[in-house]
Amino acid sequence: MPEKTPIRPIQSPVPAVIFATQPVPVTQEALPVHPVRPAQKQTPKRPDPARPVRVLFAASECVPFVKTGGLADVLGALPKELKKLGADVRVILPKYTSIPDEFKRRMIHVCDFPIPLGWRSQYCGIEALEMDGLTYYFVDNEYYFGRSYIYGHACNDEAERFAFFSKAVLDCMPHIGFFPDVLHAHDWQAAMSVALLKLQYNCLVDYARIRALFTIHNLRYQGVFEWPFVSELLSLGGGCFHQDCLEYYGKTNFMKAALVLADAVTTVSPSYATEIQSGGYGETLDGVLRARGRVSGILNGLDESLYDPATDPHTAAHFSARDIAGKALC
Repeated sequence: MPEKTPIRPIQSPVPAVIFATQPVPVTQEALPVHPVRPAQKQTPKRPDPARPVRVLFAASECVPFVKTGGLADVLGALPKELKKLGADVRVILPKYTSIPDEFKRRMIHVCDFPIPLGWRSQYCGIEALEMDGLTYYFVDNEYYFGRSYIYGHACNDEAERFAFFSKAVLDCMPHIGFFPDVLHAHDWQAAMSVALLKLQYNCLVDYARIRALFTIHNLRYQGVFEWPFVSELLSLGGGCFHQDCLEYYGKTNFMKAALVLADAVTTVSPSYATEIQSGGYGETLDGVLRARGRVSGILNGLDESLYDPATDPHTAAHFSARDIAGKALC
């Protein structure tokens, strides 16, 4: 019998780029659609223990700029208190038309850059205002926020508006020179900033060390939208569309995404934290919350500088613990 020729494996040349381990530049073009772990895992930079903890609050409203509910009160008070404790705290929110002119006149244009949304690119401007020792950033886009209302009425594009806002929260960081240690996002309008941080941006060195904290103020409003639209809008692949991530009864739920992917979840009181993990008050997300294992309830407090009966200009009469005579008139 003729001697058999041994079978040798086919040697395919491997592109050298696969072995590249250099950090990816933080640019719009560098933000990946489906991030792939590099051949050698990049180690996030450890924050200098000597510097203050950096916290970026992301929310859709904040007093005294814009308010529709209790969320705005928390965003107006909590950053100030953390600042007193020594943290480097900043706040970012949309620049709505309804923000009073007295604040708009004080805003300074910091930067502008394009944000890719689906097949198009949208303008994003960042305005800054310094007040009470805090820096407030405002995401400027007339198409999304130059309206007579805060939340959608005439136009059914809430998914696009707040997907844009969530991307702006992340994309602005290299432009403003502020990468926080903690991104603190509030309610569904800012929830996708948490999801995108964990799904798309975590392969970039400056983003990899950011920890995401998500706070529930009202579980009833969750931001539920059609998956094909959200997938195209944010360049999300089908790999994250399952019940342990973005999928919610065949649709996408912005709040659920943050609940699943955040490093920690809090809500406005210990009792509310218990209630929303039950079937009666969980708004169909009680199972997701129980599966997390820990939801911390932190009782909301009052901003004593605003709600002091001794100085409050909105009460019928002033009173205090030393002199309660005026309380009878209130």
